[in-house]
Parts: sequence; structure tokens; C-alpha cells
Amino acid sequence: MRGSADPQLVVVAAGSYDAELKALLLAAKERGGLGLVPVLGERLAVAVTVLAAAGLADRLLLAPMPSVPARVADRGLDFTAALANRAAARLRRAGVSVEVVRPLRQLRRPADQSGLGLAARQANLSGAFGAAAQLPAGELIVVDDIVTTGASITEAVRALAAVGRRPLGAATVAATRRIKAAG
Repeated sequence: MRGSADPQLVVVAAGSYDAELKALLLAAKERGGLGLVPVLGERLAVAVTVLAAAGLADRLLLAPMPSVPARVADRGLDFTAALANRAAARLRRAGVSVEVVRPLRQLRRPADQSGLGLAARQANLSGAFGAAAQLPAGELIVVDDIVTTGASITEAVRALAAVGRRPLGAATVAATRRIKAAG
């Protein structure tokens, strides 16, 4: 799939955000099912592998989307970073040189995204992220749990590109299926 907000950015999702995968993600994020992080991290590793195969990188840097600090406190862990760490561990066992880096940070807290369309999500996220300029050498991949419109990933890419580090692409556990309205 290509991120709709940035048609040049390749976004690879390990599956569709429906049925079992949706249930697993919701259980892990909203119902305290943090024991599912290893399974979901394995799915993320698949998406990273597919994306990295196209880039033929010697070293990968996984950059998780920044989490809202209050959510991290409520859950007891940074969910997206935990997925990235699990995916990196899986990839290292397969002989891939990979590191989880944390260059992205929230400059301000955007409003809740649920129910917002693409344009509203882009406006909501505009300028919300910043990025650290100093990163190790390697191909940068933004990672997230779910991609809906691509607006969050696009904002992360904007922040990284502003410091001279345009990512190879983005990898997610799941992607929503968007249905175009007729007319």
C-alpha cells in the first residue's frame, strides 16, 4: 500500500485491520492484553522485512511513532516502541542488523484522530512532531501499529525530512481498508 497522504512513501502493512488482527490490536491496546505484544511484534517484523527487501539496506533503524505520555502511563509501556523492540529482536535473530531509535517526539498533543477524515487528520497533525538530527547510519523505517489515512506517518516523515533523514518507508502491523464513497 502507498500512504495516501504522501504518494511517494511506501507503507507496508502486515495485514488488514479487520477480523482477528483488529481484535488482537484492540485487546493489546485497550484491554490490557499486553501479552499480545510478542505476536504483534512478529507481524511488524514481517512488514519491515518486506519493506527492507526493496531497499537492500545493510543496517535498519526502526523509528516508532511517538506515543502520548498519558497513554504510556496508563498502559505501563510505550506500545509502539514495544512492538518495534519485538520486531527488532526477531529480525536480529534472522541475521538482520537493526536498531530501534527514538528520533521522533511530540511537539504538541494533537486532538483525538478517531472520526476524522484525511484532510482533518492532516490539519490536526500539522507540525505536531519534531525529530532529532543525530542518528546512527542506516536506513530509517517509521513503524506504527495501525495506518488509517497515512496522516500520522506523513507528519513523521515531514519531521524526519526536516532534519535531513527521509525514511525508506513505513511498516505497520495493520492497515484499514478505505472504501471510496460513490459520487
